[in-house]
Amino acid sequence: AFVEQVLAGERGPVARAITMVENEHPAASDLLTALYPSTGRAYRVGITGPIESADAGGLYTMYHFGKSLMPHLDTSPEPAAAIAEKAQGPTHPDVASILNSLARLHGRQGRIEEGIALLERALEICRATYGAAHAETATTLLRLGDFARQAGRLERAERLVTTGKERLIAALGAEHPRLVEAWMALGRLRRDQGRAAEAAAAFREG
Repeated sequence: AFVEQVLAGERGPVARAITMVENEHPAASDLLTALYPSTGRAYRVGITGPIESADAGGLYTMYHFGKSLMPHLDTSPEPAAAIAEKAQGPTHPDVASILNSLARLHGRQGRIEEGIALLERALEICRATYGAAHAETATTLLRLGDFARQAGRLERAERLVTTGKERLIAALGAEHPRLVEAWMALGRLRRDQGRAAEAAAAFREG
């Protein structure tokens, strides 16, 4: 039924599906397999507009679009952050969004300490822009906690992940699709702490 809801374009299931794939949920592979036969009818036309006025999402999309066309090039998304900082200022929320995206990329490349530094900067911007209780700040806390876990700093990870999860629930409600990321981060943390039963429970919630 979930797959049919996604294919029907229901906003809640679509948002949950995107979050599952982004956070490498255990069921994401099966979900993509089920959705794949219904894909393939979209065309990517191009991106236009002055680069100085591009927002965070546009800049990051431009990077991935370029990589899809020319995967052999040794390109990096870091210029997107520099452009956004120059165009919008170093504390603009779009800069925090790019830093979050860069950190996740570094995580996939195993560059954990660099990812932590990026997320700490993003967290400062989110706190200054949105406040401590905002969903974007809570999400950045979660991601920083997940990176701390990967770096082996489990005590710090505990504080960051649990605080981020509590604040995300307070900001969005316990049933919001974005809570998938919180449950997955908590599950990975409990797994690395050797608390298998709690890890399994968290993964089931996600």
